[in-house]
Amino acid sequence: MDVSREQLDVVLRIFDDVRGLIAALKVQRWEVVKWAATVNIGLAAASAGFEKAYWAFFFCSVVIAGFGIGLVFYYNLRLTRVRARLPLIHKFWRENVIDLKEAVGLEYGMPKGTDYDNEEMKLYTFIIGTSIFPTFLVWALG
Repeated sequence: MDVSREQLDVVLRIFDDVRGLIAALKVQRWEVVKWAATVNIGLAAASAGFEKAYWAFFFCSVVIAGFGIGLVFYYNLRLTRVRARLPLIHKFWRENVIDLKEAVGLEYGMPKGTDYDNEEMKLYTFIIGTSIFPTFLVWALG
């Protein structure tokens, strides 16, 4: 386990970059959810002022929800691709610095698929999907 200080610095910088990208992409997913829900609520409020164009606002709301869900899944795919770099970093760390499983019993660097954030993805899809209901209610009750 002979690693130079320069090699260690490079690996730590790459690891920090990956962690930063993961955090940024998680924030980006949440921003898409907030954006889609806010636009759909705004469309519902705007549609209340028009008598004959409810269906157009509802159609726009469905399109916004579709784009929002698509973007959330796109950012989740990017997040999965960034996480795919971690096993290589952990392999280098395990072979050249310290084996964390041997030292403290922790297993790091296991590959994670697109279903790793499954609970968050279900919640985000639910939030965006239900954000069309205010526009639908204005259409149905109008």
